[in-house]
Amino acid sequence: MKSAMLFLLAFLLGVVSLPGTCVAVLTFEVSGTYDTSEQTIFGESGSAIPYLYRFTADANVMTLLHHIPAATDVDGRLTTEDWYGYDGAGITLLQATFGTVDWTAGGTIVDSSPGPGYTAKLWMDAPVSTTNQTCVWMQLHRSDVEATLEIGRQGVSDFYTFLLNDSSITDSNYREARSIDMTVAVVPEPGTTGLLFLGSIGLALFATRRRSSDNPLKSPSRQSSKPKRTKSTLLASVLILGSATICLADLILVVDVYDPARVVFYATEGKSSIDSSGTRSFYGVTLIDFLTGNDRRGITGGSGDLASTAIRGGTGPMTLPYNAVWTADYESGQYGAGNDLNIMVDPWPSQFAQIFNAGVQAFSGTMTIDLSGIANLLPTEGATGNIRSGNGADASSAAFGTYVVIPEPSTAVMLMVGILGVGGYVTRRRR
Repeated sequence: MKSAMLFLLAFLLGVVSLPGTCVAVLTFEVSGTYDTSEQTIFGESGSAIPYLYRFTADANVMTLLHHIPAATDVDGRLTTEDWYGYDGAGITLLQATFGTVDWTAGGTIVDSSPGPGYTAKLWMDAPVSTTNQTCVWMQLHRSDVEATLEIGRQGVSDFYTFLLNDSSITDSNYREARSIDMTVAVVPEPGTTGLLFLGSIGLALFATRRRSSDNPLKSPSRQSSKPKRTKSTLLASVLILGSATICLADLILVVDVYDPARVVFYATEGKSSIDSSGTRSFYGVTLIDFLTGNDRRGITGGSGDLASTAIRGGTGPMTLPYNAVWTADYESGQYGAGNDLNIMVDPWPSQFAQIFNAGVQAFSGTMTIDLSGIANLLPTEGATGNIRSGNGADASSAAFGTYVVIPEPSTAVMLMVGILGVGGYVTRRRR
C-alpha cells in the first residue's frame, strides 16, 4: 500500500508539473460611479451611475512590451511609479456594459501610449504575475456605434506622469461621462476556495487518523517526548517546494522558519520579473516586511550555496553564496534597523551593482542560518512579500520577485494534499 501511495504522489507531482497546469490568470474588477453632467449618454443620465467592469489577464500568454521604471523621463515628465505595458493576448473581457452599449460584443482593445516609444494594450503598476495592481489603463472601442470606454488613464502634471484611477465613456457626439472614484480589485480564480476546502478536509482527515494511530494506549512504541511535525505538514512543505516554480511566476525564494535555529532559504527556478540594471544594488537583496516587528542586528554564519544569478557590474554572475542577514528599513534607507530582512554576502566582495535580468532565473541553491535570536519576530507560515534589490541605500529599486514562508496553501498544492489526505484516510479505514 505504501508503494501505491508513493506512486500516487509521484503521479500528482508529474501532473502539476506539466506546463500551464497552475495557470496564472487574474480577474480584475473595476468599479465606481459616473457623472454624465446632465447629459444622456447611451440611455443613462445622472451624477452617480454605478458601473462594474470585469476582465481576466492570463500571465502565461501575455507579453511584457514595456517596463518603465519609476523616475523615468517620458515625453518630458518623470514617472511616479513603475509602469508595465502588455500586449492584448490573454485579455478576456467578461463584463463591460454601460447603458445600451456592451463592449464585450464587438469591442476592440486599442493602443494606449504614455509617450513616444511606448505603446501597449494594457498598462498596470505591477507585473501581471502578481496581485499587487492598484492602477490599470485600457481603452475599448466599438466602431459600429462610435463608443469609447477608457478604464483608467494617464495623469500628467507639469513635471510628472502617472497612472490615474479614472474612467470615462465617450459617444459619437463627444459627450462624456466621467468617473473619479474608480477602484481596482484583483479577485481569486473561481474554484480556489473549493480546492482549499478540499485540501483542508484532506489534511484534517489524515492528521486525525495519524493522531488516533499514535494513541499511546494502542501503540506504545510510537510514543515520543519530542514535539514533531505531522506527516501532513511535512508533506505540504515538500509539495510546496516541488511546485513553487509552477504556481507563482515570480516566486523566487521559499523560506522554512519552522525551526528558528535552522531557518532555510530555498531558491526556486522563478525568474526575475523585471530588469534592475538601472538601480544601485550593492548589498544583496531585501525581503520586504519579512519580520513581524522592528529589530537592529546583523547575523552571520549562514551555510549553503544560495547565490544570485545577478551580473556583478558586467563582470559575470555573482557566484559567492549568501551567508549573512541584516535587519533593515528599506523604504527609508535605514540599514541595520527595521522589519525588512536583507540577505547578503559578508564581507561584500566589492561595490559593484547587481543586475537582475527579466526572464532569467534569479537564485540557485539554499542557505541555512540560525535566527533563534529573533525567533519572536519570524513570520508565520503562509506569509509572503516582495523582494527588492539592495539593502535600502537605493529605495527606488523595484521589486523583482516574491518570497513565501512555507507551507503556503496554493490551489494546486492544497488539491494534491487533499487527495493524498483522503486517500490515506481511506487506506487506513480499509486496514
